[in-house]
Amino acid sequence: MHEKRFRKGALLSLLSTLLFATQFPLIRLSLDYVTAPLAAIYEAGFTLLFCLVGARLLGPRARVVMSGGLLASGLLNAIGLIFLFESLSRIHPGIVGLVGRLYFVYAMMIAYVYFQERPSKLELLLVVAALIGVFLVSFQGTVGPMGSMVGFLLAALYPAAFAIQNAVVKSTLEREGPLTILLNTKLYALTPLVLYAIAREGVSSLRYAPEGVAILLCSTFLATFLGLALFYRAMAITTFGTANLMKAAEPVFVLLFSAFLFPIQVSPQLVCGTTLIVFSVCAAAFMRS
Repeated sequence: MHEKRFRKGALLSLLSTLLFATQFPLIRLSLDYVTAPLAAIYEAGFTLLFCLVGARLLGPRARVVMSGGLLASGLLNAIGLIFLFESLSRIHPGIVGLVGRLYFVYAMMIAYVYFQERPSKLELLLVVAALIGVFLVSFQGTVGPMGSMVGFLLAALYPAAFAIQNAVVKSTLEREGPLTILLNTKLYALTPLVLYAIAREGVSSLRYAPEGVAILLCSTFLATFLGLALFYRAMAITTFGTANLMKAAEPVFVLLFSAFLFPIQVSPQLVCGTTLIVFSVCAAAFMRS
């Protein structure tokens, strides 16, 4: 039974990873029409809408809950979204996706410190191998221009906010369903997002752009709503560390999806780094089973 639950959780996490990977190139496309702060607001608003529709059609109850954990989740989500969208406005989406795999390191640290999920020495070695793969792919000139150092720093910080948020959500999953958590997280994220947009660019930045809205609607449904719902379900039936293992493969899928919209030159360094990431994740997942 334990092995069956592990496999189901790992599969759900992998599916969510595929959906999350579509987010980076789609958001980057939308930023040709709307500003990064406004795009973050649209993302939160659309997720709220999808939660309400999902609860209506699928049956699970979604309700507004006032709790410290969900308030913290909303604030952390707003911070993560700001860092993510601002980094995507500055550097190539493939770079953002690759640097964002530092989430894997943050998640493993949280799993060890907070959830007492102590990794073995071989698992730590595999984490190091995955990180080497990430940096091999990240620091090459063929993926795209690095852009500003600010963009690079934001790309390294946004996964920390999301990793901490997911640790907060993990304990809340025992009391509330995924739709309720998503609904409240985005509801509480909206206020700081709107305040940031006004402070950053003024009220005039809150404008409507049909092309950008359509792209963000698609991105939100695939990644933020469906992908996050699957990920929360995976965390509910397996360990925090296992649920996050599959997410280490996300940069591979980001590169594949981005290749359709942005030029990427395949190089030996890219192939080597990608192979390291995939091998490390698969080996670590096999060990956890």
